Amino acid sequence: DTAMTTPFIPEVLYSNEEFLFVGMGEHGGVKIYAIDSMEEQSWIAEGFSIRDIYWDPLSNLLLLSCGDQGGVIFQLGGNMNVNNSWILTTSYAYAAREYNDHILVSTKNGIEMFVIQ
Repeated sequence: DTAMTTPFIPEVLYSNEEFLFVGMGEHGGVKIYAIDSMEEQSWIAEGFSIRDIYWDPLSNLLLLSCGDQGGVIFQLGGNMNVNNSWILTTSYAYAAREYNDHILVSTKNGIEMFVIQ
């Protein structure tokens, strides 16, 4: 067993075979760890309170839903550095997913759809 500490309250987790994504509240952003070593790879989206995380390794897009702050999308490189980013202005964002080159965001006003380029 291993205990990890984060600088802010960890509110949401997402993982796959390679990475653990820890979304923090209180505008703490996301810490990304290598799953095999639990070594920190990156700390991004500082200033955003994370409510939901979705990682698509095929497109290298990290979709973050940030409640009343809307959504944030990061295109990450191989070592989890940021290649590009977009801020989505939405109503309260609960979750986001990529579908057919669109970003769908579940919000308190329904599904909001975006195209990023």
